Amino acid sequence: MMGRKPRPEYNPLSSPKPKSEVGYVSHEGLKRPHNEDSLLIFSLPGPDESGLVQLYVVADGAGGMASGKLASSLTVSAVKDAVTHTSSNDSASSYTDWLQTAVQQANQTVFDQSRQDRKKMASTLVMVLIEDDKAYVANVGDSRAYLFDEFGPRQITEDHSAAQELLKAGLITKDEVKGHPFEHILTRAIGPEENVEPDLFTERVQPGDRLLLCSDGLTNMVTDDEIWDIVWNTRDLTTAAQQLIDAANAAGGKDNITALVIQILR
Repeated sequence: MMGRKPRPEYNPLSSPKPKSEVGYVSHEGLKRPHNEDSLLIFSLPGPDESGLVQLYVVADGAGGMASGKLASSLTVSAVKDAVTHTSSNDSASSYTDWLQTAVQQANQTVFDQSRQDRKKMASTLVMVLIEDDKAYVANVGDSRAYLFDEFGPRQITEDHSAAQELLKAGLITKDEVKGHPFEHILTRAIGPEENVEPDLFTERVQPGDRLLLCSDGLTNMVTDDEIWDIVWNTRDLTTAAQQLIDAANAAGGKDNITALVIQILR
């Protein structure tokens, strides 16, 4: 791992202070004619009108060309509709319940559209909802969420892929996952089945921590150490996201690439 620089310093804006700040870039890569990734950045009222919470979403569509883009677009749109409705009508539910509801609504939306169009389509989904010192994360598929703090980088999510299942079963090593023939065979995704179960996580965060949401077009091309060096040591968040895209393209850019970098503020 490359040497660390001091944690980037930020001057929060005057009251009301933002809880997080974001930079993002999405790119089609060097081999694909279309970008089938979608993203969402959204603020909404928390329970009992206690202030705004931030929601960040990345979805990576599958199904080819228009079907993949439609799947990811429907996914982020359904997530926004679900959390907006939940926020305004069910303030007693927990944030993990919000995300669970959003996943199910997104899945039903893509599943119904696939049946209507008689086309196979699917999408990954990774999202984080930030409120005070907590980050609530949900994922389906192999788009990832990372946490970067003073102790280094940590992957929060676990890929839902056939290669990951082989790793968990002890049949291959961690080093053999990347490049494995089953690496891109998803075991869970938004849309193919009528029901899907997300993984849910709750992480404590503090000022200066950073989070990354990204599609596999980044993680398939760039190592975790390279990602850490860029995210942690680049002051401007949009510049950090662009440098991640540039690194993936320099390594071959075989897929669409989305990088969304979040800075925790107080």
